[in-house]
Amino acid sequence: PGPGGGLVISDYCPGGVEELTVSKTAETSYTREHFWDIDKSVDTENGHELDGFPKIWLYIDGSGDETATWTIDVSYEGYEDRDFNVSGLITIENTGSLAAVITSVADVLGGAPITVDCGVGFPHNLAVGATLTCTYSEDGYVEGLNEVTVTTERDQYFANAAIVWGAPTTVINETVNVTDSMFGYLGSVTAPNNAQFVYTNDFAWEDYGADGCGSFTYNNTATIVETGQDASATLKVNVQCYIYESAWAEGDPNVPFCDYFANW
Repeated sequence: PGPGGGLVISDYCPGGVEELTVSKTAETSYTREHFWDIDKSVDTENGHELDGFPKIWLYIDGSGDETATWTIDVSYEGYEDRDFNVSGLITIENTGSLAAVITSVADVLGGAPITVDCGVGFPHNLAVGATLTCTYSEDGYVEGLNEVTVTTERDQYFANAAIVWGAPTTVINETVNVTDSMFGYLGSVTAPNNAQFVYTNDFAWEDYGADGCGSFTYNNTATIVETGQDASATLKVNVQCYIYESAWAEGDPNVPFCDYFANW
């Protein structure tokens, strides 16, 4: 007993020292989504149009034969970051020689208190050599430090971890593939690059022939596979049919036709 019959510190912790070792982690995660645009056009050598559409006129003698050129432009439109999250572990180890009674575990993320799950209620008795592990997970973008304070009946213990936003943990549509309904797979493009795909097709009267003459419309669509975005271009083609010319004669309409029969 001390003076006056009171208790001294050695009565509370005889032959022992309370010591906790506290450490923590701060793991960041977020999603980055890339955005694209697509455009498509078709041009002809002669540049003819009808009703606002490029048009090829194929004649029997082959004089209208020409090549059509399709151009697909895929443009990179930037990215958006979202779904920010900071999570981690708080590890509390009793490295002293006395059991510690933990009364609270308080965590502050970027200056704001957050919820910590230690799986136990407080006060909690942490035996010598025992470890208590707590977890936390918070959504949102924050900067600065993640700081934890562990309070016992005798003392306070601290640990912190820097909040570092590195590369995105999930990436969406960084590389996209482009296909075409007429020409199949065209290729891929990776952010932040743009890409242009060009292909041609020759149109000749002999490919249709007299039995295939008439007017045709070619609609084809280019698509970004991953996003579903598409762009279309329309080409019209007119294939001349055989022309059967008729004989005619000019005369006075007031004179009977038969009088002019010699003109045929």
